[in-house]
Amino acid sequence: MSKVIWMFSGQGSQYFDMGRDLYKANPVFRDRMQACDAHCERLLGFSILEIIYPRANVSKSAPFDNLHHTHPALLCIQYSLAQTLLSQGMKPDLMLGYSLGEWVALSVFGVLPFAAALESVVEQADLLKRCTPPGGMLAVMASPDIVDSSPVYQDMAISAHNFRNHFVLSGLKQSIDRVQAHLRASEITHQRLPVTVAFHSPAMDAIEMYYKAQGHRKYPQSLTIPLVSLAYTEILDILPEDFLWNILRRPVFFEKTIRRLEADGDYHFVDLGPSGTLATFLKYLLTPDSHSKISPILTPFQQAQVNLERLESAL
Repeated sequence: MSKVIWMFSGQGSQYFDMGRDLYKANPVFRDRMQACDAHCERLLGFSILEIIYPRANVSKSAPFDNLHHTHPALLCIQYSLAQTLLSQGMKPDLMLGYSLGEWVALSVFGVLPFAAALESVVEQADLLKRCTPPGGMLAVMASPDIVDSSPVYQDMAISAHNFRNHFVLSGLKQSIDRVQAHLRASEITHQRLPVTVAFHSPAMDAIEMYYKAQGHRKYPQSLTIPLVSLAYTEILDILPEDFLWNILRRPVFFEKTIRRLEADGDYHFVDLGPSGTLATFLKYLLTPDSHSKISPILTPFQQAQVNLERLESAL
């Protein structure tokens, strides 16, 4: 039987009204979201539910890029969905986190208790706001080799390798603006992510000393569920030193990590992210002879309850 991997996504996968259909239809998910919201109200002084589900009619394509909102929102949505699956008797053999998703994965099984994970991501948002210049990220549908083809890319960092001809660039805002104009003029398909920080790039180095100084925060090092780390490209049973720093600073190696997994067998990949982004990546990445399965749950198309019931039947 295929091992089940729960996948948690990071910055760029968020949008207003994410998970609203499941919030309305599923009482367990709604209860977990409200419990998370209570933590947010105590720590942040505002309701994260009112941010995610605004009363005014807001387009899903409207920029949702305030780190003080999106960091806790992504944690709450995915944590609540994971708790919903657990309440229905579903459990993974492995977890996989994409960038911020690694924090989420650690919180689901108590390595970072939810309150501690929330404090950590909020603190990170505060640090990045104070200590790093405005930046951004661009998803580019082309070979990463183009970065060596023009000096326009000289200030950019490749921050993620997702699948063949799909990678992400990070850089300061003025560099992102310049590269985006170049890509547009070159008719290279790209998408600017709803992110105002250059994650997984040298811009993060401004907070390195602080992060490494947090070694006195002793979280459990052993994992009850192994973690497929895209920063380390391997399955972790024990958290390495400076883990939280490295998953912020290192590039995301999605393609390389998945290929390593697939070489050892077949899996059932369950995407707990709000947009089904990682499930989409896998559709482009898995080879025709792969017997692995892919199950998204939340999508912008409001089919979460149906997807959840389909997943429950499949497992």
